[in-house]
Amino acid sequence: MEDRQYTALGTTFRVRYGSENPEETYRVYEKFWECYQHHPFYAVLRDKDRIFMSISTLNHHGQIAYFYHEDKLIGAVAFTIQRDALWWCRADIVEELFVLAMDDTFHGFGRVAAQFLKDMCAANDCDLVLTGTALGSNNSYRKVGGYSFEYPSFVCLRRDC
Repeated sequence: MEDRQYTALGTTFRVRYGSENPEETYRVYEKFWECYQHHPFYAVLRDKDRIFMSISTLNHHGQIAYFYHEDKLIGAVAFTIQRDALWWCRADIVEELFVLAMDDTFHGFGRVAAQFLKDMCAANDCDLVLTGTALGSNNSYRKVGGYSFEYPSFVCLRRDC
């Protein structure tokens, strides 16, 4: 898949939707597993094979955006775009599945990911962004702005994107 340039918060990244490099996909899986196994609730329910299969499938369908800065993989955002998918309203959504910072020397990837999801919402004519904040206490959504804090997950309506 062709790489694209993406600029967020004053920094330009190279973004690839899905990776043809199995080692890169495996790195994302390993990082996710590392985060997942230390979470007090999800550690009990985890299934390593299911996680690997899901990440492989998302990658195959281009639903993991790999972010590179200065030729280093610095983060990954897994997402889906769902049309008329909510039971309680007619809405097209961008749903964040996970955000992973892959390079400890790059600071602020969570904010980049939060902005990316808002931009994906606008670019795909979606009505809102639903985020998955279950793995940590990341305040990136607060820092980027536009996200509501009234729900169990952070929500951003398109008008606020």
